[in-house]
Amino acid sequence: MKILIVNAEMNEVAEITDGIRRMREALEKHGIQSKTVWLDSAEFRRCISCGKCNKQKKCIYEDEVNDIASRAQEFDGIVLFSSVYYGHVPERTKAFLERLFRSASVRFVRKAGAAFLYARSGSVKAAYEQICGYYADANLYAVLTQYYGSLQEEVSERSIQACAENMALLLKGLVYAERQGEQAEFTPEKLTEYMMGR
Repeated sequence: MKILIVNAEMNEVAEITDGIRRMREALEKHGIQSKTVWLDSAEFRRCISCGKCNKQKKCIYEDEVNDIASRAQEFDGIVLFSSVYYGHVPERTKAFLERLFRSASVRFVRKAGAAFLYARSGSVKAAYEQICGYYADANLYAVLTQYYGSLQEEVSERSIQACAENMALLLKGLVYAERQGEQAEFTPEKLTEYMMGR
């Protein structure tokens, strides 16, 4: 089992870096490997709804989106770390999620998805729900956390530990079901095309 950890923050934020380290350690305790990717492109362009990804099977913009999409089969899930500004995730985080799941959502079906967010002040609830919406549209299993994935010091340790444990239980259950032939056949392409307006 292997999880992709994505750091969507442009600048180095101690709370996010520390949260990623703790997430990796917590996953490792449950026998789950992880790989961390820092989105270091200076700018992430928003999806322009050109529809070319439907034919080309990749986004027209060449950055980390296409790299991650091409390697999706290596991972059993994704954990996103991002800052929150004015109660919402930044434009670069939204652009990354929009383009990843619009161009390659079928590659993430039935994978696990979680998110952890850091805000210097204020709530992360709206931003957390927004990210879960992207996961829902892409047919991921959202692994929810207490306190809306907040990386505030007093609650983040418990949330990270619980998320890693829940992710391990989910992934082990999926692997078992697949080996037993119990996993129902699921073809999300039609639903995805409908959701994306294709």
